[in-house]
Amino acid sequence: MVTLFYQIIKIFYLQKIDFKFLKGVPGLNKDEIIPTNVFEKSNIYTTAEIILLKWLSVHKTRLYSSERNIIKNFRQDLRDATTLNALIISH
Repeated sequence: MVTLFYQIIKIFYLQKIDFKFLKGVPGLNKDEIIPTNVFEKSNIYTTAEIILLKWLSVHKTRLYSSERNIIKNFRQDLRDATTLNALIISH
């Protein structure tokens, strides 16, 4: 069920996310978003998914600066609630 929900989001919404979208998101400083790190080519993730991972990493770094804050995988790195907690607190 979760996979189906994710595929629906991926088809209809994630195609609209690009670097221009990320620059327009309120609350993000331009120095926090480094395009060379965001747009690395991946065989697994699309550009939109890489941008979302970077967006989550920025929010987690703001709140939990002493922990490992680079989010590389949706499944492994979102298992605990610290990333979602940081995202909710930031907004």
